[in-house]
Amino acid sequence: VGNVHGAYALPTPDLDWARLDAVRAAANAVGDVPLVLHGASGLADAVLRRAIAAGVCKFNVNTELRAAARAAHDPTADVLANAEAATEAMARVVEGKLRAFDARA
Repeated sequence: VGNVHGAYALPTPDLDWARLDAVRAAANAVGDVPLVLHGASGLADAVLRRAIAAGVCKFNVNTELRAAARAAHDPTADVLANAEAATEAMARVVEGKLRAFDARA
């Protein structure tokens, strides 16, 4: 539908919403089939919410998590300090995603 794994070349990729709707309709015809948006790192919150409205129930954001962990790395710190910093940085990303996935937001 226009998303990719990794970083996007464009700041805001243009997802093919008509195609996603067609996939959802085909999945509904078969039964209760969950839709997954692979490569959701970097998508705007509004895009995530629209994808949820279109039936997507799982989002992969590994690239965003790894970028946060890398950005938290301090070459002068020991491994435990770096692990703690990476964990905290990734937790902030997860918190932001949970807020984005909340339909009330």
